[in-house]
Amino acid sequence: MLTIEKVMSDLEPLDSSTDSVTGRETVSRSGRERLAVKDGSGRYIGMMEADSLGGDTCGSAAEECEPMRASDTPAALLRLFAEQGSDTVAVVDDEGSLLGMADRLRTLRLMSTLTGADAPGATISVSMRQIDYEAGRLTSIVEMSGAKVVSLLTEADNESVTAYVKIAQENPYPAVESLERHGYAAASLTGSYRTSAEDDEVKRNYAALMEYLNIGRHDTAK
Repeated sequence: MLTIEKVMSDLEPLDSSTDSVTGRETVSRSGRERLAVKDGSGRYIGMMEADSLGGDTCGSAAEECEPMRASDTPAALLRLFAEQGSDTVAVVDDEGSLLGMADRLRTLRLMSTLTGADAPGATISVSMRQIDYEAGRLTSIVEMSGAKVVSLLTEADNESVTAYVKIAQENPYPAVESLERHGYAAASLTGSYRTSAEDDEVKRNYAALMEYLNIGRHDTAK
């Protein structure tokens, strides 16, 4: 529940017995695309929009929409926002009682934190065949290079997988080179864009030079 609380809005749901005209006006005044509807016992009924048609009450006018179960993962909530295309998703407990409504912007902020997107560091893309993908092996190789893995996300089809490995270090090249030595096709990313091969090589050579010069300084100090 601690994670779910971070995405909940302070909106009040509609009562199923409220007349539909009043319900539509309430949705319109809320500034939301829709609001959840609950019955007299607190059970979730559905969602109602400002332009919902039919029904004398909010209960009969509400549209069935899959809710988020509080016991599920934040990824499930992200799926519901993507599928339903709205700014509000109902959240229920395991018995179907309405707990509240999740906000899309707050959910995106939470996912940014959970995936390490808002943390400093670098991201490495690693491409491979589907059969060669092993999350544990990838993580182990990256960490053996001295990097700390913040998150690991994947994009896959039937034949291939691209893993996006976020590390805490700003310099990704020791990890990139370690992955390449193990046969992976790896490249560093800048933000959400892949670094061009030319720029990547220049940056990698620069990083190697800086590391060499730093080693030289340490040796001289000794």
